[in-house]
Amino acid sequence: MIPINIKNICELFQVHCPAALYNQNIINVTMDSRLCSKQSLFVAINGEQSDGHDFIDSAVNNGAICIVVDKNNNIKRDDVCVIAVDNTVLAMGGIAKLSLTLYKGQVVSLTGSCGKTTTKQMIASICALQFDTQATAGNFNNYIGVPLTVFSTQDQHEILVAELGANAKGEIEYLNNIVNPDIAILLNASAAHLDGFEDLESVIKTKGEIITSSHSKTKIILNKDDPSFSKWLKLSDSKQVTSFSLTDKTADIHILNALYQTDGSLIEVSVYTQVIKIQLNAPGQHIVQNALAAIAASYLLKVSNQNIINGLALFKNCAGRLQKHVLGNVTIWDDSYNANPASIKSAVDVLALQNGKKIMVLGDMAEMDSHIEQYSKQLKQYMSTRVDQLLTVGLNSNLISEHLKNAQHFNTQELLVEALFLICLKHDFKNIDIMVKGSRSAKMENVVKQFITLIQEKQDDLLVN
Repeated sequence: MIPINIKNICELFQVHCPAALYNQNIINVTMDSRLCSKQSLFVAINGEQSDGHDFIDSAVNNGAICIVVDKNNNIKRDDVCVIAVDNTVLAMGGIAKLSLTLYKGQVVSLTGSCGKTTTKQMIASICALQFDTQATAGNFNNYIGVPLTVFSTQDQHEILVAELGANAKGEIEYLNNIVNPDIAILLNASAAHLDGFEDLESVIKTKGEIITSSHSKTKIILNKDDPSFSKWLKLSDSKQVTSFSLTDKTADIHILNALYQTDGSLIEVSVYTQVIKIQLNAPGQHIVQNALAAIAASYLLKVSNQNIINGLALFKNCAGRLQKHVLGNVTIWDDSYNANPASIKSAVDVLALQNGKKIMVLGDMAEMDSHIEQYSKQLKQYMSTRVDQLLTVGLNSNLISEHLKNAQHFNTQELLVEALFLICLKHDFKNIDIMVKGSRSAKMENVVKQFITLIQEKQDDLLVN
C-alpha cells in the first residue's frame, strides 16, 4: 500500500497518538490478523462468521502497531495505538480515502448493473501494456472490497481501476468518494439487487451517484444506448462527457461495422476522428458494448491505438463469465457467476449466435424481491423464440419455464444434469450448445462441473456405442 503516517490517521479520527509511534508509517492495512506484519494496522470487523476483536492479540503479536476497534468494546492497550470508532468498516473506508490522497497516479472508477467486472478487466488488460496498472481483484466492489483494493495499490502504480457495486441507495456515492476518480464510467442501469431498492428508478438514481459524487474535473463516460442516458447527461452538468454506443453514430465512440461470431466479434470502431479495428475473443453484443467503454477510458488515459487493439485481443473472461468448455461436439458455456434479467438476456443472445442445438440451463435469480414475477414473465417471452430447450432448477426459476414449450423444471441440480445428459445422448452428442446461468446463491457452477464429470465418466461407453 501507499505508506501513511500514523500521526495523520490519528488526526483523521481525532485520537491521541502515542509518542513512541508518532513518526511511524503504516505500510499494511488488513482485517485478517494472520496477514499482519511489521507496521500493520489491523481493523477489527464483527463479521457473520467471527468477530475481529477476538484476534487483536494475534494481530499485535504479528506486528500490528495500530488497531481500529468498535468503541463499544472498550478496548484499552498501552502497547499499540488504539482507534475506537462507531463503525470499523466505515473507518477502514476513511483510511483508504486518506491513502489515496497520497497517490500520484490516475484513478478510473466504474459502475453499472451489468458488465462491471468484464469492463474493468478490459481496461486493465489494455492499460497494462503501457502503464503499471492495478485493478479491483475479482469483484471486490463493496464497503470492504473497495478499501482493500486501495490498500493493494502501490506507489509505482500509474493507473488504478476500481469497480463499484451497490445494494442500496448511497453506496455508490460512498465508494466513489473513497477513490475520487479522474475518470468515472457508468455502464448501464437495469433490474438487479431490487431487494435493496424500491424499483428500477431507484437503481438508476443510485448508479447516477458516480456522476454527482465525482469532482468537477472528473471525466464522465456514459452509455448512450441506455434509456437513462439523458438523465445522467443532465447530472453531469459542466463535467466533460464521453459517450459510447453500439448503434448511435452521434456518440463519441461508436460501432461502424460489427461481425458477431460464435466465439467472438470483429468490430470497426470510430473513436472521435479515428477508426480502429478490433478482434474480441469473447462472444456477444454486450461484450462489444463493454469494450466500447474500455476504449473510451483508454483513450482518455492516452493509451495508444495499438495498445488498445492488443489489450482487447489479450482480454479473457473471468471464471464463470462466458467460460467455454468444448466436450467433443458439445459446447458448454459457463456464465454462472451471477444473473439478473439484463445479463440473462445477454447470455441468451450469445446462445442464439451458436450454430448447434441451443439449450439454456437456468438457476434462480436472487435479490429480485416482489419483482420476480414481472421479470420472469419478460424472460419467458424473450426465450420462447431464441432457445431450443430450457431447463430450470431452484425455487423461483420455474416461473420462467412453466407452460413454456420445450421447457422442464427440476428440484435438484443432480436431476437436471441427468436430464441434460439424456438430451445430449438423444442427439448423439453432436452440435449442441449449452448455456448455464444463475445468481451467485444458485451455485450453477456446480451444474457445469457435474455435467463435465458425467461426460468424462461416460466417455468410454459413448465411444463404444
